[in-house]
Amino acid sequence: MQKGISTIDNKFFEANDSEFFEALLDDMITFVAVLDKSGTILFVNNTPLKAVGVSLAELQGKKFWDAAWWEYETEAIERIRQDCQECANGQNTLHDIKLKTADGSLVWIEYSMHPIYGEEGEVKYLVPEGRVIEDRKRAEYQMIEMNETLKSTNEKLENKALELEKTSKYKSEFLANMSHELRTPLNSLLILSGLLVENEEANLSEDEVDSAKVIYESGKHLLALINDILDISKIEAGQSLVSNEEISIDELSQMMNKRFVHMAADKNISFDIEQNSRVPKVMISDKTKLFQILTNLVSNALKFTAEGGVRLTLNADENKIFFKVIDTGVGIATEKLESIFEAFKQADGTTTRNYGGTGLGLSIAQSFASLLEGEISVDSETNKGSTFTLEMPLGKDKKISIEHIVQSASLKVCAAPFDDDRENLSEEKKTFLVIEDDIKCAKTLYDTCREKDYQALVAIDGESGLALIKKYKIDAIILDYMLPGHDGGDILSVLKKDMDTNHIPVYIISVLDSLGDMKSFGALGQMQKPLKEKDILNILQELDNASQRQDARHTENKRSVLEGKKVLVVDDDMRNTYSLSKLLSNKKMKIEIASSGKRALKMLDEIDDFDIVLMDIMMPEMDGYEVIKRLRKHSKYSKVPVLALTANAMQGDQEKCLEAGANDYVSKPVDIGILFTAMEKQF
Repeated sequence: MQKGISTIDNKFFEANDSEFFEALLDDMITFVAVLDKSGTILFVNNTPLKAVGVSLAELQGKKFWDAAWWEYETEAIERIRQDCQECANGQNTLHDIKLKTADGSLVWIEYSMHPIYGEEGEVKYLVPEGRVIEDRKRAEYQMIEMNETLKSTNEKLENKALELEKTSKYKSEFLANMSHELRTPLNSLLILSGLLVENEEANLSEDEVDSAKVIYESGKHLLALINDILDISKIEAGQSLVSNEEISIDELSQMMNKRFVHMAADKNISFDIEQNSRVPKVMISDKTKLFQILTNLVSNALKFTAEGGVRLTLNADENKIFFKVIDTGVGIATEKLESIFEAFKQADGTTTRNYGGTGLGLSIAQSFASLLEGEISVDSETNKGSTFTLEMPLGKDKKISIEHIVQSASLKVCAAPFDDDRENLSEEKKTFLVIEDDIKCAKTLYDTCREKDYQALVAIDGESGLALIKKYKIDAIILDYMLPGHDGGDILSVLKKDMDTNHIPVYIISVLDSLGDMKSFGALGQMQKPLKEKDILNILQELDNASQRQDARHTENKRSVLEGKKVLVVDDDMRNTYSLSKLLSNKKMKIEIASSGKRALKMLDEIDDFDIVLMDIMMPEMDGYEVIKRLRKHSKYSKVPVLALTANAMQGDQEKCLEAGANDYVSKPVDIGILFTAMEKQF
C-alpha cells in the first residue's frame, strides 16, 4: 500500500479529486486517512465518517489527534500525537485504540501509521489505517477474565492446601500424643503379663497362666487397634499391608464366640453363631484384619442392642463367603446409612446420644474389607434392627503369608542349586547360610566362604532358607532382598520375631538402592549389588565378628550376654520403670532408674560404669532427644550404647532418635524379643 500511494501525484489530494481512490479504499479497509507531515487531516474514507457521523469537510484542516472521534483519554491522544511525530521521522507504528461512533459507543480499532515518501525521498504524507477488532478484543477480555478467575481459584486452592497441611500437622501431633498416652500403660501391661505367661519360677497354676494369656492377648489386640487408628490415613491411601494366611473357619467362629458370649450375657441378650454346611473349612485372607472387621461389626451390634440378641451367620458359595451380623437393636434411619461408614461419624452424633464410641469402628471395618477385596453392605429399619453383611472372597488362589508357612510347619528342605556343605558339616567350623536366587552370585559367595574356612549352605528362595535354618545350626546369614515368592524383608521379619533365630546375624544384599535402613528391622548391615571381592570379604568379617558375640551354642539362657551388665532406665512413668525392671532383672542385669532427663544426666555424671541406657523420649522438662544430645557431648559417655524407647510411633521418629545420637530405636509397647535383640547387638 505504501508503494501504491507513493506513486500518486501530490495534486490528487490538493484538488480533492478522490472519488475513485475513496471507493477503492472503502472496499479494501475499515478505516484509512491521509495526513500531511504535520499530522493535519487531508483525507478520510467514508466508512469511519459514516460511523462517527461527520463529514470530510468537518475534519479537513484539523490535527489527527484533535478529531472528535477518539476516546477522550489523555493517554490515547498523546499516543496518537507521538505516532504522528514518529511516522514523520520515517517510522511505522501499530496500536489498538478506541473509535467513538455516532451513538457514543466505542469500537476497538487496530490501527497502524505508515510514512509516504515524495519524489526526492522525503516523508510527505502520513497514512493511518485500521480494522475493527471487537471480536478479538472481546476474546482477549474473556481470556483476561478467565486468567483472573483461574488465578483466584489457584490462590484459593493454595490457601486450602495450606489449611489442609496445617490440619494434617495438628492431626499428626494429636495422634502422637494420643499414641503416647495409650501405649505407655499398655507397655507395662504387655511386659508384666508376658512375664506371667512365661512363668519362669513355675509358681503359677495352669489356670493363672491361662488368665495371664488372656490379658496378654487382649493387650496385643488393643495394640493392634491403636496401630490401626494411627494408620487410618494409610489405610485410606491403600498402603496398609495385607498378610494372607490359611484361616480355619471353625477356629474363627470359636474366637468370636469366646470374645462376645460373655458380653452378651452381661447385657441379658443372646449371642449365637450359625454356620451353613456349605461353608468350607478354611479360607485364605488376612486373619488379623478379618477378625477385626467381624469384631467391629459384632461389637457395634451388641452396643446398640438392649433386648433380643445378635446373630453371626456364615454362608458360602463356590468363590465367596458371607458373614452376616444380625441384631434386634435400635436400627439406623435410612438417611444415615451412607454416613455411618465415615470416620468419626455415628448415626446419632448429638451431644445427648445414648451410646459412646469414637465412630471409627465401621470406618475401619469398611477400609479393611476393601483391602481384603471384600465389601460390607447394610440393611436396617429404625427400632427393628440392622443386618451388616460382609462378603469376602475365599482366596483360593492367594499366596499364603510367610508367617503362616512357618507356623504350619510346611517348610521343606529343597536341594541346593549346586553341591554345598550340608552333607559334610563339622561342629568345629562356623556355618554360613546364603539365600540368593542368582546362581552365579550364590556360587561366588559360597566359594568365598570356603576360601575363608567357613562352611556354607545355599538356598535359592526364602522358604528353603528357613527350612535349612530349622534343620541345621546356622551361625550367620547372607540374605538377598529380591527373592522369588517372599522377599528378603519377609524372611528377615520372621527370623527376628522368632526367639530361636533372632540372635543370628543377617546381612542384606540387593540390587535396589532404595531399601532404606534395614538395620532398623534387625539386619546387621546391607550392601548394594554387584558385589566386589573386597565387599564379600567385608561382609564375611562383619558376620564372623557378630557371630562371635553371640552364644555359640545358643543355650537355654539365650540372653547371657546381658548378664551382669549395668543398665540405666530413663522414664518418667513409674509403670514403665517397674515393668522394665522386672524384665531386665530376670536377665540378671544391674538396674538403675532415672525418673527424668535431668536426673539421668546427674546420675551419668556421678556413676562411671553404665554399660547401656534405655531412654524414653517423651518426658517433661527435658525430652529424650535433648538428654541423648547432651550425653553424646560428655566425653565419659560419648560411646555408651543408648536405645531410644518411644510410644509415638510416628513417621520420622526413628530418624530423629538416630540423629540425636541414639544407637537404635525400639517402639512401645516394647516387644521383648526385639528389645533384647537390640540390646545384645550393642555388645
